[in-house]
Amino acid sequence: MEMIAIQTPDLEINHVSIKKGIRVYRALNSQLRQKMLDLIHKKGRITVTELFMELDLEQPVASNHLAILREAGFVSSKRMGKNVFYTINYSRVEFLQLKTKDLLNECQ
Repeated sequence: MEMIAIQTPDLEINHVSIKKGIRVYRALNSQLRQKMLDLIHKKGRITVTELFMELDLEQPVASNHLAILREAGFVSSKRMGKNVFYTINYSRVEFLQLKTKDLLNECQ
């Protein structure tokens, strides 16, 4: 039996993009951050103080989780006077949901 060599292009995996994608999914893979997003959604906008008081958290914990959500693009912050208000970036959430649906459909 004769073996035939098949020429294929090199497999390229962009590890940096994959790591960034993992961080984005990991940002939503937390019950606490999901609760935070839900509360921000219900209120429309919220300060970190309101957030940690409503969810009975320590301030540094709330700030750390908000930073993760902000870095992943799921919340935006805007300073108004002495307060920083957080709102949901709905287009980012919708984009991730659509891409995830597409990815899962391709796996079937």
